[in-house]
Amino acid sequence: MYIARVTEHNKVRYLLRTSYYSHGGKNLDFKQVFDLGPDPSVFIHYIGTNAFYFSDEIEAAVRDAGLFFDSDDIEDLLWPWIRADVRRAVETFKGRSGKPRARDLTEEQTAQLRQMLCSFDMRRLHFLKFGTMSQGLVDNMPQALFKHFLDCSRDEIEQYFIRNESVLRERDLKSYVYTAFDIQRFFKSFMAREMPHAMDQNKVDDYFLKEICRFNADLFKKADLLHPYLRRYLFMFFDHGYADSRLLDDFANAFMNRHRFYQSGHRKPGTPNPVSTDRALTVFKLTPKQFKTLTPKELTRIYRKLARKAHPDIGGTQDAFIELGDAYQTLMQQMEKGNPIQ
Repeated sequence: MYIARVTEHNKVRYLLRTSYYSHGGKNLDFKQVFDLGPDPSVFIHYIGTNAFYFSDEIEAAVRDAGLFFDSDDIEDLLWPWIRADVRRAVETFKGRSGKPRARDLTEEQTAQLRQMLCSFDMRRLHFLKFGTMSQGLVDNMPQALFKHFLDCSRDEIEQYFIRNESVLRERDLKSYVYTAFDIQRFFKSFMAREMPHAMDQNKVDDYFLKEICRFNADLFKKADLLHPYLRRYLFMFFDHGYADSRLLDDFANAFMNRHRFYQSGHRKPGTPNPVSTDRALTVFKLTPKQFKTLTPKELTRIYRKLARKAHPDIGGTQDAFIELGDAYQTLMQQMEKGNPIQ
């Protein structure tokens, strides 16, 4: 069993569902067990300080569906809606119920996972676990990482991803979708793997729309309207920007180290920065007044944006890129001194 979160007419509802084999055990489908409404906590009743029980309606619905369960199963599902103070009091004892230890996958189970999971699932799980757009090792991920998908319908798998995607930071959403749909494979540039910002965004958008339509047909057998489970990726992709990439920083450090007699950030005491404060502000297209309002994080964001245009490997020039790095150091030093620019 699992709890599905669905949105209908802009209102959220929670539904207790179960996956099952249909068509003589050939296909995995799902069916509704119980409607938990907009707030599953109303089905949790408390006794005394830390004791609680669940409404008889839930257990009756589960029994009527012919499912085998115990109270721990219901507790695990409704755990997020149990009062926080009660969770803190009893969570110490969770996991001590003597449940059998999960066994390794059998050959039959491994084969089943290979058949039911698609590369879309693997890329999503890889990003959620490791937080990287580099997917070189995704095909070699241990099958044990996917064992919670055994006997799960497509609906249950998508609900798993909905729950786990909620932990992604807003700045990671577009990069996550770009990676999950493997848009990088449409570009030959090595930067497509780590720095999608540098790609032609019109082409990126076109490839993404083609891929989401392909998954709509392949996964959900829809040729017209986009399935609700895919619509959320449209919002993630078009309503957000890419996460900051360290590739620019790596480029900058490697490039400056190759073309200087000193290493960035390691000048001898007393050695002046070759870019003056006035020139640094000009390079960054900032007035003294604007600079005073910036935080180090905001200045770094501006630097990275300018670096995308100035880097020699992306079409910029060597001199401009070096000067930009020096200007960035000059302004950061001013910030460390308390921003004493008049």
